[in-house]
Amino acid sequence: MTWLTTTRRNRPFNMLEDMDTMFDSMFGNLRPTLALDTSNFSSSFTPAVDVQETETSYELQADLPGMQKQDITVDLSDNVLTLKGERTVERDEESNGQRIYERRSGSFQRSFSLPQEVKSEAVEASFNNGVLHISLPKAAPAQPQKKTIEVK
Repeated sequence: MTWLTTTRRNRPFNMLEDMDTMFDSMFGNLRPTLALDTSNFSSSFTPAVDVQETETSYELQADLPGMQKQDITVDLSDNVLTLKGERTVERDEESNGQRIYERRSGSFQRSFSLPQEVKSEAVEASFNNGVLHISLPKAAPAQPQKKTIEVK
């Protein structure tokens, strides 16, 4: 007499596969999947910005990973500094299977009201390794002028 034995190969994720099958049969499409629902995401992002005041200037640094300097615009108008840009992330739309994309793409705009003592003609910006650095030199504080008015 021959005994028929079955061996189960050591597959560490087999129990997980069995649980997935069980949940699929019990809950069907109600079970969440790995795909992110991007309908609630806007097509923009907000870069992180640090601002530091020194004795002679205000220093601003903005994290803009994955961007090039030609993608960024810095404007100064009426003591308002505005950063604008657009970041694009290439995505493989024709791939089979599920994908999760956490990197944001799209446009951004951040504006900062500046104190009156900034020398707008001396503002400088540089971009290196995904960090935008803007130096806003302080102007000498305006000295109050005293004028005696003759009373007639």
